[in-house]
Amino acid sequence: MAYVTIPGAGNTQINVSVDGAENQALIDNYKSVLISSGMPHTLLATGFSTLPGGQGEITSSGTYSIGGASSASVVIGESVPSGSTSSSVLDTNVNVTLALTSSATVISGNAGNTTINTGSVSSVTVVGAAGNNVITASNNSSALIQTGNGNDTIFTGIGASTVDAGTGDNSITLGTGANFVRSEGQDTITGFGQHDVVTIIGGSSQVSLGSTALVIDAASASTVTLGENSTLAGGTGDTVTFTGSTGSVLGGMSDTISAAGNLNITDANNSTINVSGTLNFIGGSGDTTITAGNATVYGAAGLNAVVSATSGHVLFASMGGSETVNGASSTTALHAFGNSGYTVFIGGSAADTLVGGALGNVMTGGSGSANLFAFVDGTNGGSSVVTDFGSAAGNQIALYDYGYQNNNGLQTLLDSATVAGGNTTLKLSDNSTITFLNVTDLNSGDFQLS
Repeated sequence: MAYVTIPGAGNTQINVSVDGAENQALIDNYKSVLISSGMPHTLLATGFSTLPGGQGEITSSGTYSIGGASSASVVIGESVPSGSTSSSVLDTNVNVTLALTSSATVISGNAGNTTINTGSVSSVTVVGAAGNNVITASNNSSALIQTGNGNDTIFTGIGASTVDAGTGDNSITLGTGANFVRSEGQDTITGFGQHDVVTIIGGSSQVSLGSTALVIDAASASTVTLGENSTLAGGTGDTVTFTGSTGSVLGGMSDTISAAGNLNITDANNSTINVSGTLNFIGGSGDTTITAGNATVYGAAGLNAVVSATSGHVLFASMGGSETVNGASSTTALHAFGNSGYTVFIGGSAADTLVGGALGNVMTGGSGSANLFAFVDGTNGGSSVVTDFGSAAGNQIALYDYGYQNNNGLQTLLDSATVAGGNTTLKLSDNSTITFLNVTDLNSGDFQLS
């Protein structure tokens, strides 16, 4: 374990145990300020001590209560003679309560167990640079808390707190202030206020926050619960629950996402999504399963979506590239629109509307009747297949902007159809083709023209 040597009272120095480069940089900066300022030193005894200012030093186990000066610092570590090359460090139990009146800095280099209660000072900095720390900063208007590799327990309160938790298994409870947390370990983070921001670095954490929260996940396999109008950004393999009426997801891979209300999801890949209200899904790709009350899906290239709506409709629009939307399990209508790529559409048990894209399409109306298979002039050579046009009553073909309603154009198109192997193929005026599987008896009553 590394340590930093800080000047101490009398002819001594304090060996402060340190985990991690960030803690060492912060303590090195403190040491530099201490030396340049010439602050006085006070060796603190157990029980209550009045600290007149400067630096108070704790070098042995025990319980300490520290009051006095409006601004002061406390350093916890092993006392050794000045100039000593001893690498001994403090490894014991220390309990500290502050009763200072303005601002305070506490640097704990104890490799053992340290409990720190920051009291009611307006501004406090606590560095639990080593060991296992219990840090309570409930009544401070501003708090900076930074810990090392131990298993730390941290409480924040009414003020705005910044917590940089080290790589241990930490428990972090956030109060009503607006908090910023950087989670490097496998942490349990619970927030009760609004506007908390948590960045997950270590992964495999448990995060539960209130409303208007933001979680930035740069890791994987965390469980995240968020309140009203909150946002998750990033993450891989997370289990995410939104408990409010609205929420947002930005990015992510292979997440399992559920929401009690409405949800907006952008650029999420290979996800499993279950939303009670309305889902807006934009730009996602990969194998994705979507269940929602209502769903609007703008898929990106490579999206393979299984989609069902429980109360309303599904609106799907391809944003380009090859995409698949499978609404076979949906009992409500699928309205699907292709674009410049190759699309596969599969309808469910309702009356679906499937509008082909430019490159080509495979269209299956599903078990429902009165499905509409639509094509728009300008696809320029796309090749489409309708797999089940003849399987249900009321199915229709819509040909838009081709002009087949004029000059007996539809009959001319039907007369030129190719029937082979039990299938019928139409070649449209833009050189695109539509093949109807297991259909040999197309007639003008099957078409809508405009």
